[in-house]
Amino acid sequence: MNRISPLRPCRLVAIIGMLVATASACSKRHPSEGGAALAAPAGATSPSASAAPLRASGPSHDVFSLPDNRLLAHVIWHDGLAVLAGQPGIAKYLAFGRPWRTWKINAREQGRAVAVAIRSTSWLVLPLSAEQASGPHAARTLTLELLSPGEQGLHVKLNDTALPIARLAAGWQRLVLAVPAGALRPGENRVELVWAKAGPIAGEARAYAALDWLLLAPTAPPADSRPELWRKDALWLAPGGGLAYYVFPYTGSRLRLRVAGTDTARCELLVRWAGERGGGAMAEQRLALPAATGGGAELQLDLAPISEQVARLELRASGANCSGLALPEAAIARAETAPVVKRGPAPRNVIFWMIDNLRADRLRLYNPRTRVETPAIEALGRDGTVFERSYIVGTESRVSHTSIWTGVYPKQHDFIGPKARLSLAWTTMPEAIRRTGRRAVAWTANGNISEFWGFGEGWDFFRNTLHKGGGLTAKDLADHAIEHIRKQGDQPFFLYLGTIDPHVSWRGRQPWLDRYDPQPYQGKYTTNMMGPDWDRLAGNPERASARDRQRIAAIYDSTVSFNDQQLGRVLQALTERGVAEQTMILITADHGEELWEHGRIGHGGSLRETVVQVPLIVHYPPLFGRGVRVREGAEVIGAMATILDALGGSIPEAVQVASLLPLSQGVGRGYPRPAFASQYELAHTLRLEDYKVWVGGKGEPRVFDLGAPSGERTEVTTARPLATRWLTDALGTLLIYQDRWHQSRWGVASNHLPALADDLERGRMPAPIAAR
Repeated sequence: MNRISPLRPCRLVAIIGMLVATASACSKRHPSEGGAALAAPAGATSPSASAAPLRASGPSHDVFSLPDNRLLAHVIWHDGLAVLAGQPGIAKYLAFGRPWRTWKINAREQGRAVAVAIRSTSWLVLPLSAEQASGPHAARTLTLELLSPGEQGLHVKLNDTALPIARLAAGWQRLVLAVPAGALRPGENRVELVWAKAGPIAGEARAYAALDWLLLAPTAPPADSRPELWRKDALWLAPGGGLAYYVFPYTGSRLRLRVAGTDTARCELLVRWAGERGGGAMAEQRLALPAATGGGAELQLDLAPISEQVARLELRASGANCSGLALPEAAIARAETAPVVKRGPAPRNVIFWMIDNLRADRLRLYNPRTRVETPAIEALGRDGTVFERSYIVGTESRVSHTSIWTGVYPKQHDFIGPKARLSLAWTTMPEAIRRTGRRAVAWTANGNISEFWGFGEGWDFFRNTLHKGGGLTAKDLADHAIEHIRKQGDQPFFLYLGTIDPHVSWRGRQPWLDRYDPQPYQGKYTTNMMGPDWDRLAGNPERASARDRQRIAAIYDSTVSFNDQQLGRVLQALTERGVAEQTMILITADHGEELWEHGRIGHGGSLRETVVQVPLIVHYPPLFGRGVRVREGAEVIGAMATILDALGGSIPEAVQVASLLPLSQGVGRGYPRPAFASQYELAHTLRLEDYKVWVGGKGEPRVFDLGAPSGERTEVTTARPLATRWLTDALGTLLIYQDRWHQSRWGVASNHLPALADDLERGRMPAPIAAR
């Protein structure tokens, strides 16, 4: 059915809940959660007069700007979901570019911003609220504004429902199709478009269509209208429509809005929300606006009802005669003084202690219940900064070390294949640090981190002790470090130590082995777990009995304590030399290890927490503070920028992951930040708070709730649609624009800086990142 629907008056949305004015008013709490419950049950109504905004009191600062994050916004138009195909935010609907790229985005055709279908089958994955997917106000029409290169048939499929084939003429046109009942569902919906004819469009010799916009709504819009997101440097709330964001406000957050314009008397601002703990039911608050706002009226609303959970937050323009509202400012804010980076004395020396194969949960700083004793690391963490949710990209040594060495993601450095090497064109961590006047020296026992693979470049001294002698244990490397500290004199240094005790072969260390496994053991793994045995069990994990697994885990744990003991010796040498207070210590790992939590042993073959979550601890109180614990996500490959930032050095242009120094001082905190990891380029994962999304080659996300007892054993993708879309928005945007992403300019995937949208919308994107 091809038709154009008549203009329908703006529908006044029924008020089914009320957002309370102050957090203290929210006394009712969820029985199993610490956050406040919704102030009113679904179906309750409230007059506008009772919805007075909060009065600003004391200092406040924004932690999540809605205009800056407009690529994450979902446009509500005629009560449906509109996709502005020419807007850069379409990236979040592209199924992560998997299993292949079907759209050319940020293109222009005949003066219009468009997305170009470059394959005969193209698709989008769109999130619908429960109201948009079912019930009396569900989407009943699919409208597309597009250009076809010629006459052709178009076959549209909504999830599992195929629509009748539509006929397209050549040129621009508006297509309206009826949506059968039951074709859509709350949560994620796949829209598949199968084209029949290709032609030249937007510089592509073979393209099937240029899409201007798409709308799933109860009725089709008037012929002379189109959806909008941004108008005159402000978010635009269309009459009867608005914007939706998927958010996670921390406790104490509020929504700060500034409404601009002179014709607001006929409009009301409608704030609607649905939190996970509310079962998806919408609640709302209607705010009457002054007759003339001039420079803008500021409103602040308490977000206590949706704090500490994923929520869908909607801002709508309402009123029978409302012509729309502009929001030049809209943000989640915190009632506290905005933190600023405070510069102190730069460290004279830096020690980078890399513990190969160390899982974060083997440290009490991350898992208080662990039996593993690590007093030296714990002391550094208590007196330094601990990044609680830190990921490493790359699930084996060569890939992860290359990202640490260069500060870029594997897709950019391309050190993935078995014969790949670290390109000399990259400015590496030791090269950049040497430019600050420090002598760069390294000892590593990891056989992969060698001159052969390119890791020896840029050092004043580099020794791989597996290939060139010098011992393989943490004690051997600690001996070299202690000798260097004692003989260094007044020359500042950067010292890298790559220990491998927790990496197979595992050799049990006393007295810890007997402490961690005091019961009698008569099996094969009395004191050691050698490499050939590890290989055999990695391929056939069931060959190890339950008792063998207990013993092997104890052997592994004893190597961690032994490593910690040797670190303690190095720290003591710094104290004896009188340079401990002048030395910055960074402790991390290149990956972790599975120990049968999911039926297997090893690393490299998955993106599970046991592999990608590693410790990240920085100790240098003058800059990183004492006893700091960073809740927000972090990425270990930010180590290079972090060290250079602390030293006052220049960060190479290609580095993608920004310094973590500001984060340790509170700058950029107060709203979730992601931890990102990749398994070569086969799969990617992103964690926000306790939610984690995994995406493989098919582009189908799998979401897990790490805060639930089942953790990564139970998928919650369908059960938690709000969390699924929150994660999809972030990871989808990152993967599509990853080759140009610089955190220092664009921010992180869940919280963008202004330059991201500005660069993409104005066509001035940074060049793709490559060795140069």
